[in-house]
Amino acid sequence: MVVLPLANPQAYVDRYAEPDKSYSNLITEGDWPVPYWHIDTAFATMLILNAVVNERLGALFFGLFRNVDLIKSAFGIPANYIPIGAIAIGHPLKEEHSNPTRRAKRELLSQLHMNHF
Repeated sequence: MVVLPLANPQAYVDRYAEPDKSYSNLITEGDWPVPYWHIDTAFATMLILNAVVNERLGALFFGLFRNVDLIKSAFGIPANYIPIGAIAIGHPLKEEHSNPTRRAKRELLSQLHMNHF
C-alpha cells in the first residue's frame, strides 16, 4: 500500500481567520513564519510510520521529486493539496539485510548543544 500524506495550506489560513484565532494575523500563507501545514503533515506521517512498526509491518518514506502534478492528476488530488512524499507499507523481509550505503553515526557531541550552539 502507498499512502500520500497531503498538506493543505488553505485549511490553516481559513482556520486562523476564524474569530478565536484572528488575533494571530495569519491571513495569508505568506504571513506564516513557519508553514505549519507541512509540519503537521510530517508529524502525521511519523505517527503512521510508528503505527506500521507497532503492527509489525514494514514501511519507508520517500520523496516525490518528479511528476507531482501527474500523481495529483492520477488520484484526483485538488490543486491546493501538497503531497509531502509517500509512505510505502508492506510486509518486511524475513531476513535482515545490511545496507552498504549506510553512513556511520555522528558523534553525539556534534549534534547536542547545551547552553550555547
